[in-house]
This record gives sequence, C-alpha cells and structure tokens, in this order.
Amino acid sequence: MARKRNPTGASRVDRPQNGAVGWLMRIRRGDVFVQEFFSDAAWGGKRASQRAARDRYQELVGSLPSPKTSEGAMSKRNSSGVVGVRLAREGTAANGEPRESYVASWRENGKDRTVRFSCSLFGKRKAFQLASLAREMRTTDRVALVEAHRAKFGRGAKSGAAKPAAKKAAKRGKK
Repeated sequence: MARKRNPTGASRVDRPQNGAVGWLMRIRRGDVFVQEFFSDAAWGGKRASQRAARDRYQELVGSLPSPKTSEGAMSKRNSSGVVGVRLAREGTAANGEPRESYVASWRENGKDRTVRFSCSLFGKRKAFQLASLAREMRTTDRVALVEAHRAKFGRGAKSGAAKPAAKKAAKRGKK
C-alpha cells in the first residue's frame, strides 16, 4: 500500500501528553514567516484539521510574494566569476598534464543541462568564453555557440596558447 504524503506546508503533530494533536502549518516568503496550529479537537477530527491547514496554506500562498530562488545568484564559492560556469579538473592526459575544461550548467524544464569545452582543444580563454556564451544562451548547440563566439569576439579572437602538436603539424604542412 502506497504511503500518503502530507500536504505541502503542513506537518502532523501527535503529542497527546502535551495536548498537541493536530496539524502544524508553516510558510515562509521573504521576511514573512507564518506558523499556525490546527487542533484535531477544535476542527472536529484529523481529516478536518488537515483540510483546514491545507486551505490556510493555499490562502497564504496566494497573498504572499513568490519564494526567492538562488537562480542566477553568485555564490561565494564561485571561482570563475560567471554564474553557472566552472573549471573542471578531471584526471590527467597522456602527457601527465591535468585535463581541464570549462563547464556551463543550467536547469531547463526540470532537467540539468551541461556543455563542456576542453582547455587543451580551445585554449583556456576561448573555452571560458564559449562556456559563458553557452550559459547565457542556454544552449548545447556547439555550432551556434562557435558562430556566436565569432560574432562577439571576432574571427581572430585569441584562443589561448597554440598546442605544440599543432605547431609541428603546421610546420610539416609548409614544407
């Protein structure tokens, strides 16, 4: 048998030794905190007091401002300077250097979305810029992000230090 959930904002209180048997309704919105007790004895039973607590909660939800969320708020733990963008260090590459990438993340329709840009592939600056654009545009479409990056930073935007392997390949191509 499935267990029934308590209504949002209401908790069951069963302390007959203290004379507290009923439902405790609580709601907080900003600086406003409301707490009310609905006694089974005063409301004529367990279900009636639960219904009264639920109705009062719904009444307060309609009259109080919406709850504050942390969406878009800068945390003191943020080290990138952009909300939703972080530097991920995971494992080591074949040459022994740490594998780093900038990761953009956000919530969309109740699902977590992320897109990652390798520092070794794009360079640290461009990877950060692409991750910041991805977060701003809230898209994982890399083609659209690269085009937006070109439009915003120009075709010759610095992408970070050139890779030694890329330099060797370029020298071979010139010969």
